[in-house]
Amino acid sequence: HIDQVQILRNEIGLQAYAQRDPVVEYKRQGFEMFDNMIERIKEDTTAFLVNAKIEINKVSPTQPTQPQMPKQYQKAEVVSEQKTVTHDKKEVGRNDPCPCGSGKKYKNCCGKN
Repeated sequence: HIDQVQILRNEIGLQAYAQRDPVVEYKRQGFEMFDNMIERIKEDTTAFLVNAKIEINKVSPTQPTQPQMPKQYQKAEVVSEQKTVTHDKKEVGRNDPCPCGSGKKYKNCCGKN
């Protein structure tokens, strides 16, 4: 859809030769293209759901059975480990006194670079 809109954007100026306002034509044709895209998504979704086959694996009687989606549509499990970031040395702020001992603010002394 994005590629089609880009092509439409590049070619919409030709509508001026046909005595049509290019802005109005761009909006009209863009809206039609968007509606067509939404309709194709609905059709593809319906076709997928009609043709989907649910496989039920036999499990021990203690575990309930759940329908399994095909592997290509299952989300991959992401395991992330959260770590706390700690800084050992304190950073000098822009408005803090400069550590060189000049008495100026850090931003006006060593922090200019």
